[in-house]
Amino acid sequence: MWTIIKVDQKKIDIFKKDIYIKFNSNTEIYSPKILSSSILNSKKIKEKEINLLGSYIFCYNKNFNEKNTFLKLYYTRGLKSVLNGCSKSQEEIKKFIQKCKDSEGRDGYILPNFFDLEISKNYKFLSGPFLG
Repeated sequence: MWTIIKVDQKKIDIFKKDIYIKFNSNTEIYSPKILSSSILNSKKIKEKEINLLGSYIFCYNKNFNEKNTFLKLYYTRGLKSVLNGCSKSQEEIKKFIQKCKDSEGRDGYILPNFFDLEISKNYKFLSGPFLG
C-alpha cells in the first residue's frame, strides 16, 4: 500500500535508513523532484533541486495494510506525520506517481512540461489526500 508521509527535510536520510531497517528492502520511497536553474552572473548557472511536494514523500510497502506493520511507521526518526485516507486513494496515488515517472528525464528530474501551468493562475487538487 502506498502512503503519503511528511518528513523533516533535515532528517530525510535518517528517515530513509530507518525505514529500510524496519521494513527491509521491500519498501519503496518516491519523491518527485524538479531541477531549477538560475543565472547568477553572465557565466555562472546555479541549479537547485526542489521536491515537487515539499516535505511530503510517497512510501510503499505491501505490508502497510496490516495495522501492526503500519504502526511501526509512526516511530521512525524524521517522520512528522502520515496522511490519513491513503488506503482509499490508492488508484489516484498510483496514477500520480506513474505520471511523474513517465515525465522524468534521464537524470531523474521531472521535465518542465509536466504541468503546463500558467504562473498567474491558482490551482488546487480536486480529489485525493491533497484535496483543496
